[in-house]
Amino acid sequence: MRKIAFGLAVSLMLLVGAAMVASVQGQTSARSLGNDEFTADVKPSRTVILSPQLPGHLKKVLVEVDEFVEEGQVLAVLDDTLQQIVVEAARLRAIREDEIRLAEAAVGEAELELERARDLVAKKAAQEYEVRKRELELKKAQTQLSAAKHEKQVAEIQLRLEMERLERHQIRAPFAGRILEVAAEPGATLSERDPVLTLIAVDELDARFILLPKELHNQLEVGREYRLQALEPVNQELVGRLKWISPQIDYGSGSIRAEFTIDNRELKLKPGFGVRLIWPQDTRAAGR
Repeated sequence: MRKIAFGLAVSLMLLVGAAMVASVQGQTSARSLGNDEFTADVKPSRTVILSPQLPGHLKKVLVEVDEFVEEGQVLAVLDDTLQQIVVEAARLRAIREDEIRLAEAAVGEAELELERARDLVAKKAAQEYEVRKRELELKKAQTQLSAAKHEKQVAEIQLRLEMERLERHQIRAPFAGRILEVAAEPGATLSERDPVLTLIAVDELDARFILLPKELHNQLEVGREYRLQALEPVNQELVGRLKWISPQIDYGSGSIRAEFTIDNRELKLKPGFGVRLIWPQDTRAAGR
């Protein structure tokens, strides 16, 4: 009788334990897909560290931290004194026309001499040898003219090359954005690997979620807009467009990764705050 009672007690305990587990699992599922909000850090859409394109001495930095710059704007300049002299010398060689003019005059004179020789031969006043001699002189003059024109073309190409080298003494912004950091001071000796500035793109901001529940994998749609709640210090609702969602579910955590893009063309937001993905999205969702 005692054995029967003990068996009933054990069975009852197992049933109660199973019910509690089921209850917890149900609560977890409800919390994962209920009114919970999943958090991500908001970062710049692009971040680049700018270094010199050639070694040299940093002459000046033209921007400050947090300053907004336009694409192509000069941000810093290396000492280009010697290169400016090289460019000027190349420019003088490129614009020279005297050798071409002299060679053209020689060609013209050789053509006249050839005509005179042919006239004399026709009048039996000179031998055919004189014509061949003048033809050779004309070809020589024409070759010199061609060489002078070629040298001018080479000088023009060399000028473009030296001007490009001069341009590389400047560090320009590859895109519009804000200066995050100034890492070098004027007077510093730099190599191509030394950082000078860090630039971030802020016209678009990225919010990357790394622990979204796997149940959202088939409910989120790339390209669609979703409501996000910005945390301190922004404290406002934002709209994020789903940029990508991981095609693979993390087996260990049962989660997925996804990234949303936040339009910030008015530059009112600064990266570094957090956002929550509000789920489920109600009828106010931007992408409904």
